[in-house]
Amino acid sequence: MALSHSDGAFVVQEGGGYSYSAGMPTALCELLQQEKKKRRNKRSPSYVALGSNDRYYVRFTDGSSQWSGNELLSEKVRDGTSKGGIKSIAFGMTDSWFIVYGDGGWCNLSNCSGLDNKIGARQKRGDLKCVSLGPNGEWFMAAKNGRSWWGGYSDASQLPEQIKNVKDKITFMDFADGDTFIARYE
Repeated sequence: MALSHSDGAFVVQEGGGYSYSAGMPTALCELLQQEKKKRRNKRSPSYVALGSNDRYYVRFTDGSSQWSGNELLSEKVRDGTSKGGIKSIAFGMTDSWFIVYGDGGWCNLSNCSGLDNKIGARQKRGDLKCVSLGPNGEWFMAAKNGRSWWGGYSDASQLPEQIKNVKDKITFMDFADGDTFIARYE
């Protein structure tokens, strides 16, 4: 599941289908409509990341991908083919983003001080599984060893009770405006 930084959500279903709400980037909606019209082409989204300013990344079941972002993002996405592909992309405030490659390496243009500090404290290890960014400086990072971290809330007391109760079991988080979030935990 991916949340847009405004009011939308995109769900890739385990059986291969997908659904989405209002609030998706216009170009992504048009792309998906074109795919539906191509009856001979059965590709569908297998991974989606959403952000502000109509930014998105979509990977299809045939391995191809399309995205909307600035030229530096496009360059780093294309670099992913030599780094095990794209594992995850996160879009943060304004034009910030974070890419995790299939080999665990990453490229960070997030300007998210708490995330930068955690990466530095971990000695910039190339063992990441995913990173997500929120529109107001929120962040989540998971490593391949099962550990995860998050931050960006101005006050720890702002963390909802649901997160406090499962904080050691969280495997993924995504954020939207207005303190909206989703959390997956085991």
